[in-house]
Amino acid sequence: MKTSLRGPQFFYTSAPQQCPYLPERMERKVLADLAVPDADTLHSRLSRAGFRRSHTLAYAPLCAGCSACIPIRLPVADFTPDRTQRRTCRRNADLNATLLPPTATLEQYDLFHRYLSRRHADGDMASMSHRDYIAMVEETPVDTRVIEFRDPAGTLVAVSLTDVLEDGLSAVYSFYNPDLPQRSLGSYAVLFLIRQTYLLNQPYLYLGYWVPGSPKMAYKSRYHPAEILRDDTWQRLDPDKPVFTGRTDLFPAAPLF
Repeated sequence: MKTSLRGPQFFYTSAPQQCPYLPERMERKVLADLAVPDADTLHSRLSRAGFRRSHTLAYAPLCAGCSACIPIRLPVADFTPDRTQRRTCRRNADLNATLLPPTATLEQYDLFHRYLSRRHADGDMASMSHRDYIAMVEETPVDTRVIEFRDPAGTLVAVSLTDVLEDGLSAVYSFYNPDLPQRSLGSYAVLFLIRQTYLLNQPYLYLGYWVPGSPKMAYKSRYHPAEILRDDTWQRLDPDKPVFTGRTDLFPAAPLF
């Protein structure tokens, strides 16, 4: 499947800076302003072309001599959870998920800060203030939702910032309680979004960029059979995996969206 952008678009490039995934390299991005009329349609078109969203901008890598960041998405109807992923679903069956508008709370930020301090202390986001977090969640010109996951006691254990596209969902950013490794909450958030996309009768969950050389991003290839964007064409990353088995008992019976 080829993807292209037709009609006039206005793009500009960022200044070079250190790559967050491959520190020995420099990154540069091509940017597009989403704060325009019919932003959701533009956002969906750009997502199909390999762009991601941050605040009011869509971006894609434009790095000299490097193509390590590969857009990746999952055709949800073809997905089959493996044994580990099924176990993750069962371990988190007691969690309650609530769909909310993109409104930041102090409770979310406290969890966000704990997550970054433990899992990404050396990253650029680790220094984000409460105001920065509010901007990340609330500065959006497109259809954006927050999913809160709470345990039976009502404690917030994970949050997923998610965009709604014409052909599915886009996982913008997820974070979780780093003191609950047995729950595999990061994996569960992805699995939950896979099921939500399927229940919405939409074809794709967009997972951002897969960076094979980066341990932080390599996990995205574990959801089979993923598709990657190469030469303007979405191609199966691993076409030999089995197709969706209909294990609907592992997920909620109705979509949140």
